[in-house]
Parts: sequence; C-alpha cells; structure tokens
Amino acid sequence: MLARRLVDASIAWKRMPRPSLKSLVIVALLVLIALWLHWPSLGAGLAADDYLNRAMLDGEYPVARSPLDLYSFLRRPGELAPLQDGGIAPWWSHPDLKLSLLRPLASLLLWLDHSVLGLSARAQHVHSLLWLAALIIAYFVFVRRVVAEGAALIATAVLAFDSALVAPIAWICNRTALISATFGALGLWAYLRHREDGWHPGAKLALVFFTLALAGGEYAICALAYVLSYELAATREPLGIRLRGLALAVVPAALYLSVHIALGYGANGSVVYIGPFQSPKQFLSEATLRIPAMIATELLLVPGEQFYGKLIARSPELWTSLIPLTLVVVLMAGTWRRAEPRARCLLTMCALGALFGMLPLTGTIPSVRLLLIASFGGSALIGATIWDSAALVAHADSRGRALTWLRAAATLPVLVVHLGFSARFTHDHTILWKNIVGGIRAKHLAARSTMTWWRPRSCS
Repeated sequence: MLARRLVDASIAWKRMPRPSLKSLVIVALLVLIALWLHWPSLGAGLAADDYLNRAMLDGEYPVARSPLDLYSFLRRPGELAPLQDGGIAPWWSHPDLKLSLLRPLASLLLWLDHSVLGLSARAQHVHSLLWLAALIIAYFVFVRRVVAEGAALIATAVLAFDSALVAPIAWICNRTALISATFGALGLWAYLRHREDGWHPGAKLALVFFTLALAGGEYAICALAYVLSYELAATREPLGIRLRGLALAVVPAALYLSVHIALGYGANGSVVYIGPFQSPKQFLSEATLRIPAMIATELLLVPGEQFYGKLIARSPELWTSLIPLTLVVVLMAGTWRRAEPRARCLLTMCALGALFGMLPLTGTIPSVRLLLIASFGGSALIGATIWDSAALVAHADSRGRALTWLRAAATLPVLVVHLGFSARFTHDHTILWKNIVGGIRAKHLAARSTMTWWRPRSCS
C-alpha cells in the first residue's frame, strides 16, 4: 500500500508543470537582488527585544525562560514585580500587564544560534538572510499555482523588494515573521496542489507546513486566511469537501490557539498590543481604522502609521491617498473581470485572503513589517495587474488601442512604485535601520564609559 502511494505521488509530481529555465534564472536573480538590498543589515547588530532574548539565554532575565519560550516577556501573575525590580518593566505598568507570544520554533532557533552554535550577531543576520532566500523561492512555488508564470515572476519581484522584509531581517527577534511566511507559503502550495489537482500527499504536507508556520509565530494565522478564502470563493464543490479542505487550516490553528489559551499567552494592559480574546470590543473597533491603513500600505507603500494617524484625525490629506488607491483597485478589478473563470476565483482568493489576513494584525499599530504574509495576495494581484496590462498592449487592436494605452499609462506608476521605488526604499530603510541601531548602541557604550569614569574610587 505504501509503495503504491509513493508511486502515485511520484506520477502526480511528474505531471506537475515545471517552471521554464528562464523563470528559474529570474527567480535566482531576484534572490540575489534581495540579498543585496538587505546586505547592510549584517552590520545592524542587536536591537530592542534582542537584548531581552539574549538575557533569557544567558540566565540574566529576572524570570527564567526555557529555549522554547524566549518571546514570553511577561506571562504569569506575579512576574511583574521582579521585572520592575530588574528594570525590564516600568514602574507605571498596568497591574494586569501581559506580553507573551507563542513562537516555539522561532525561539528554538534563537537558542540554537546563541547557545549551541555561538553565532555572533552578524552570523545571526546571515541566518536571517538564508530565510529570505527560502521565502522568495517558496513564494514563487506558491504563486505559480495562482497566476500565469509571467505574472508570478512579477509578483515574486514585488514581494522580494517589499520593505515589509526590512524589520524581519534587520531585527533578529523579528525573524519569526520570515519563518512563518516561508512555511506558510509552502503550506498554501501543498494545499492548492491537493485541492486543485487531487494530489493526496498535499493534504499531509499542508498540515505539516501550517503547523511549522504557526510554531514560527502567530503571523501564520494570516496564511490560513487564504485557505478560508479559497473554500468560500474559489470552489463550488459540495460543502463536505470544502469543510475537509478547510480542516487543513482549522486543525493546526485550533491546536495553536488551544496551547495559546491554556498556557496563558497573549497581550493585556498595553496600549500597543490589544489581545482579541482579552479586549474583543476594542480589537474590533480598531480594525475599522487599522485595516484601511494596512490596505493603503500594501497597495501604495504609504506608511501605515501615518495613514492610521490621518484616519484618527480625519485629516483632509486623506484624499491624496484615496484617489490613487481607488485607481489601483479599479485596475485590479479590470484584470479580475477579464480573467478566465478559474483564474478569477484564485484572484478572489488572493484579495479576500489578504483582507482576512489583516484582521489578526489589528492588535497593534499598523506597520509595514506586519504585512509580509498579507502581501502574498497583494503581490499576486499587483503582478497579475501589471502582466494583464502588458498583455493588452501586446495584443491591442485598432478599436481598443486608446483605452489599452490609457490603462497601460495608469499601470505604469504601479510598476514603478512596486518594482523601482520599493527596492530603493527597502535598501535605504535597511541602511537607516543599521545606522540608527548602531548610533543608539554607540551612545549607550559612550554613556557606560562615562559612568565608569565617574564611578567613585575607594578611599583606601
């Protein structure tokens, strides 16, 4: 029986359309370009929560933490007092403050880096760059199942140049986002292979990859949103079959949430993080402002924090973003309308998946670093829109040539922003991150040196 299954899996794998050699070369070039964009991060060193992780690993944190629990900054009642005494939590902290994240795989890799391999901060950033390369490849494998190969290459470039990657690479603690995104992309690929082609090993692989993605961090919940979107909009199969497909996401998510709740993980008593279970009303209220801010960030590269602030203030400057945002949505709608029925369903999955994937992110201030997995769908839609405009120009007849060129002219800024400006901004942002973190570290060392010089000497 096992041998027969292996043979069937091998036959199904061989029938799967292979990417062309040209596509593989382009993806390899995109990986190299992305590595170059983020190369300055090698000198970023440690920042913010990295020092807390290091203290936990060295046994210097006021509360003991295991190698699987390095993102649990404050989890249990009674931990606040020692953290305040140790200078970790400020004296004005809410008495019910909780900041604890379930990220066992990301935590274990930090432990491996520091305590087992003894890697320097620079070597740990190299580790993060390896995850970047893996993510780009995994995303291309996934997005090829959603859009045409040319559009998939453009979508992969959009994701590879996205500034959402800056913090997960330059900030070692935030590598968790890369881990969740990589396994999330592989899980979506396996899931679509199973649902679209009837490839039975895909179901088991999807369960494994989604479980690993969630073990990397809560960001993976955004990837599971695409499964929900597919079963809602991209299939017309009987309800029972769709529920079994949905179970490939629900089972790992239920396991993760059960452990999350049972062990007391979550956020409470903080103005920065809002827990959906601890403060559901506030969480949903903030979603009405934070999701539009994230959409603007995804489609226009507008800083989410800035757009969020304008929404709160009801600033008249919002129109400067709403007009181009509407234009991009209209272009995407045109691509969706011209697509074949199957492709149209998959594009719907991308749109809904990106939207649903933003909901779990509304627990904190909108920021581009949160949108890595939500960008899976956004990048696919942008890639399909650019590819569609190019195809229309290439096949335009005399009757529709004016409208075709008008659409192409409207699409050109989208291409420039997401393939040109985005890459430049990502590289500059990486350098800025390194310089700011390096400057803070230099001032800290200078302050320590001054304090040592002024330390009173013994009178003996």
